[in-house]
Amino acid sequence: MIRQLFAVFAFSALAASSGCSSTSAFDYQYGTPITDQQLAALVEGRSTSDDVFKAVGKPDKKGQLSGRTFWSYHYIRSPALPFGGRKQYEQVVVFEFNKDGTLQKTRKKLIPDGDAS
Repeated sequence: MIRQLFAVFAFSALAASSGCSSTSAFDYQYGTPITDQQLAALVEGRSTSDDVFKAVGKPDKKGQLSGRTFWSYHYIRSPALPFGGRKQYEQVVVFEFNKDGTLQKTRKKLIPDGDAS
């Protein structure tokens, strides 16, 4: 029992000391992370929904409003050990297409840790 407690403590200390690392193999991750490089490759007014699909994959949600189509991608990364100094990272990216499937607008929002809005 003492060995098991020591192993848990040692693992926790090791993980906490790596708090400056951006991602741990033990982090909880959900969704599709979209990088700024991927967004830069998609040009509003020229790229199509096929281009977006090839670059970032299947959207989490699709919707339509006033003849426009919207694709949204949600990504969350939570640290395995919340007391290790690292915070949750969350992003939402929305692509807006016209009726012909041409990309009209891209929006990326980063949601600060603890902000539920």
